[in-house]
Amino acid sequence: MTAPTLSKASLMSICCSGNRLICNRLLKFRFGKLCNETLRARLQNSPNERKKTHMSNDDETARLKKANETVRSYTLTSMSTGFIPIPIVDQMVLTGIQQKMLHSLTNLYEIPFSNSLVKQLLKTMLKGMATRAMMSSFLKFIPGGGTVAGTMSALMFNGASTYAVGIVFTQHFESGGTLLNFDPQKISELFMAEFEKGKNQVKEFKEQQ
Repeated sequence: MTAPTLSKASLMSICCSGNRLICNRLLKFRFGKLCNETLRARLQNSPNERKKTHMSNDDETARLKKANETVRSYTLTSMSTGFIPIPIVDQMVLTGIQQKMLHSLTNLYEIPFSNSLVKQLLKTMLKGMATRAMMSSFLKFIPGGGTVAGTMSALMFNGASTYAVGIVFTQHFESGGTLLNFDPQKISELFMAEFEKGKNQVKEFKEQQ
């Protein structure tokens, strides 16, 4: 049954005229309609419903292209952190860049973003590579050849890790996933594979400069 289309003023007029039974029924219809509309809106914004959202092939292709461009842009930016001369500071800046990249990707895929959750996910994903990152960073303290080697090593690591993070999350979002159901442990092998690909991407970026 379709809810009556009446304004609030009309409803108040009926109530004031003494037709309380009619007024209560109309208010019930109107309230029920509003509840249904609210529930429908919430479902459409939920992760499960988002998977069902229809997109044309052209739209999906354009979105994926934009995501890849985003990953490429942040990969290039993260490479520059290799030139930061202070150990640990470069890794802090790198983490911030990767967080901003994921914020951009969640906006693209219309996924709720949580800064604290992203920090935890990145920490879990990269914990196995922490030693390598620190070694690259502290090599910069060694005068002469150590500084050059440390810079190049950090440049490679920072760029490749950012590339891997971006690609892994893009694939997850493409499959309908969100930050809430992302499991870093289940994608560890995929992450390492993308990290190796990221090294090649960094080399190509360096050659293009």
